[in-house]
Amino acid sequence: MSVDSNYRGKGIAKALGRKVLEFAMLNHYSSIVLGTTAVKIAAHKLYESLGFKHVGVIENHTVPGMTHSLLERMFFQLRYHRYCLQLREE
Repeated sequence: MSVDSNYRGKGIAKALGRKVLEFAMLNHYSSIVLGTTAVKIAAHKLYESLGFKHVGVIENHTVPGMTHSLLERMFFQLRYHRYCLQLREE
């Protein structure tokens, strides 16, 4: 999920997140797992405001299609954050 920088701060991301939660609850999901490489603190605060709990970080994560060239290794060593939201007990 991403919101164009010209439209951030208007509640769009929170509305999208709530729509995902609504879909999951209506379809009887027991939990939602979120993974992100977002570096902006605001993104992490958004996930937490929606009820997600931070459950871990994977250092040096790579994204699909990376070739692991020297430049990619220098500039794209990513932290992958995992969040989870329990909707109901299983």
